[in-house]
Amino acid sequence: MRKIISLILLLSIVNSTFCQETVVFSTKSSSPKEKKKRNGTSGYDNVVKIAPLSFIIGKIPVYYERRINDFISVQAGLGLTSKHYFNDILYSDGEGPKDNFFKSLKWNDANTTENFADNSPYGGDGRKYNLGYTFSVEPRVYFDTDEGLDGFFLGIGYTKSRFNYSSKAVANNVSTLTYTGATVKEFDNLSTLMVSFGSQIMYDHLSLEYTGGVGLRSSKGERYIYTSNGSTGKYATGTGIVDKTGLAFDLTLRVGYHF
Repeated sequence: MRKIISLILLLSIVNSTFCQETVVFSTKSSSPKEKKKRNGTSGYDNVVKIAPLSFIIGKIPVYYERRINDFISVQAGLGLTSKHYFNDILYSDGEGPKDNFFKSLKWNDANTTENFADNSPYGGDGRKYNLGYTFSVEPRVYFDTDEGLDGFFLGIGYTKSRFNYSSKAVANNVSTLTYTGATVKEFDNLSTLMVSFGSQIMYDHLSLEYTGGVGLRSSKGERYIYTSNGSTGKYATGTGIVDKTGLAFDLTLRVGYHF
């Protein structure tokens, strides 16, 4: 009986020792994406951005970029439009681009071009800026496919911007220029299709983007205009139609927060 008990105890000890020696402790390795998230440089799928210098061209947008896969993302923007400081400089009073701008307009009723005694197209003689809107969408392809939204990219984007103005009305059929006190509404609708190329750098929860682009822009709108009749010396008022298409260029700096 003692021999049997001793044998059982011996087998138990051997079995216990064997089990302890065969236990394997494994650690789950982190995926590359998880490592990047901890490092704070890439691997995030969302970026919210602003363009701090866009107020110069009358835009105050907010952008959201979403990662679709390792090399494709979509960026959308939405915001307000206001005073266009750059055009205020370009279309200042005096001889120059302003006069050429108004000479290119056509009366909405007579369909003719004349030399207009006019308001400055952007901000002169009582013209005021009212709030408008802007929105955009841009699919992007990133070249550094293992870095997500970090690196060089190529995008094709569409932007629609509405600029609203109001201007003082002029008394019609009088020989002396007189403002009536009433206001008339004016607007510009800009539609832009652009190819852009840039770089986005991811820091710890912050992003910095440099973008340049070239494309086509369609501009349609209305301007309140008046001219002096050469034969009678009296002023005539009307609406100038803006309708043109041309090249458009873009240089944008964006800063954001990625998560």
